[in-house]
Amino acid sequence: MPLAAFGVNRSTPSGRQDYCKTCYATRDKDKFWATVHRYEQILHDEYSMTPGEYLDLWRQQRKQCPICDAPLILYSRNTRIRIIGTAKRLLCVRCDRGMSGFNNDLKRLERAVELLR
Repeated sequence: MPLAAFGVNRSTPSGRQDYCKTCYATRDKDKFWATVHRYEQILHDEYSMTPGEYLDLWRQQRKQCPICDAPLILYSRNTRIRIIGTAKRLLCVRCDRGMSGFNNDLKRLERAVELLR
């Protein structure tokens, strides 16, 4: 293959990537879909959700956290699923950690709000 088929990588002796651009793109695409498949398995096993239900919830929440309005990215480790009562919600990492700290206990959360006031 011509040298131009390989991306630049200054850390290698040749100054080029070890893989051609086509193989590198295929490898990354496979990693992406493997990650999506793992995430969909978690959705099914832990939350009894289908990918379609997850996508619908994401759209219903306008693609953002309902607490702080941070943007939520599909299939990202920074987007968390939290069951609040019987409803499932997608939250950003920060809000999910905050909710975890209060153990979904409304009285604790109300006391914290009073403390902030």
